[in-house]
Amino acid sequence: MTTTMSADNTVKIPDALARLLDLKPGTVLDWEVSGPGALLVHKHSPRGERAEKLLGIGRPFLKPCEDAVAELVQQRMQDDLQEYGPSHPRP
Repeated sequence: MTTTMSADNTVKIPDALARLLDLKPGTVLDWEVSGPGALLVHKHSPRGERAEKLLGIGRPFLKPCEDAVAELVQQRMQDDLQEYGPSHPRP
C-alpha cells in the first residue's frame, strides 16, 4: 500500500490497515528507523494494558509462602545500614 505525506508531515493510514490493526483516532504509534530509507511503526499499548500483561509474570519464580516485597524491604534496610551506618534515620 502506498500513501503520500502531506505538507504538515501527516500520513493517512489506509482504512484496511487501520481496521486490521484496530487503529482508532487517538491511537499512539511509535516510529523508528529500521534501516536506510525504512520505517517501522508499532501500535503503542496503553499503560494499563501493558501493566495487565505483566501482572503475575514473576509468580512462577516465587517459592511457596515467600513474600517478595518483605524480602526487598529487608534487603534495602540492610543496604542502608551498610552504606549509612546504624545512626541513619529510618522511615
